[in-house]
Amino acid sequence: MAKLNKQSDLIKFLSLWLAATVTLLVLDMVLGVSVVLGNANLTAPLAAAISGIVIAVIVYIVPTAVKTVGMEKVLVKNENAWYGVFLLANILGVWALKRLADVTGLGISSIVYVLLVAVVLTLEVWAVSRFLGPIGRK
Repeated sequence: MAKLNKQSDLIKFLSLWLAATVTLLVLDMVLGVSVVLGNANLTAPLAAAISGIVIAVIVYIVPTAVKTVGMEKVLVKNENAWYGVFLLANILGVWALKRLADVTGLGISSIVYVLLVAVVLTLEVWAVSRFLGPIGRK
């Protein structure tokens, strides 16, 4: 296993968190009633920060989970295949955040919007990894 630079990993994680938080805030403004941040206990920015950190943690542990399962050799051949894995992780993560809306403050009206939010968050992962390098891998 390659030795990872701790400072670089921290910058990548914080960038993922910030990008996910801003992305969720923008989706809240653009999609209006279908994607709602906040509830009676949480303001919209706090709900975006909580949901953003959960998404960042999920995305950041995906490469470790893939290595544990033994699928890394399949994904090494095609760099773009990683984004399919990140998309699947984002779909599951956003759906879980939607189901826990009382705690996370992220409300999504239907599974179609869950898929849309997951696709946008996967594009955000792609952008962060293009600027800062692969997430959690060499």
